[in-house]
Amino acid sequence: LIPVWGMIGIWTTQLGFHNAWEFWAYNIVFGLFQAPYYAFSQTMMAELSPPGFDNMFFGLFGLSNRASSTIGPNVIQAIIDHTGNNWMGFPFLFALCACASLVIWFGVDVVKGRNDAVAWAKEIRAKGEHTEGPARALQGRNHEPRMVHD
Repeated sequence: LIPVWGMIGIWTTQLGFHNAWEFWAYNIVFGLFQAPYYAFSQTMMAELSPPGFDNMFFGLFGLSNRASSTIGPNVIQAIIDHTGNNWMGFPFLFALCACASLVIWFGVDVVKGRNDAVAWAKEIRAKGEHTEGPARALQGRNHEPRMVHD
């Protein structure tokens, strides 16, 4: 929604972050929806992380967040510098949001992903490749990760 609103500024100077009230509205929308977005992403990570390997996957998740926080603004600035138009970064943001949404809506099967994560964790433990941390502590405790069913 926000990138679409910003893209309006490409074609008109009346809307599309050309007015102070639009920035106030943006901050309200951002404030209302950013926390639920982060809660959703953390919940999905918790649901799809292999049992006993949570720290590894959340660490990778945090690293990718930091990397995108560094790379993203630089890409947007390169687009703005190349075009000379502050609003030309919005189509790029829109494309990223649209692609990510499509992948999540149509490409992520949470039940299958959870079952695959549990199977992967069991396979790694059986091979003895992961002998440190929580997975090691769970070995010998008769603890079996639960499979998710429809």
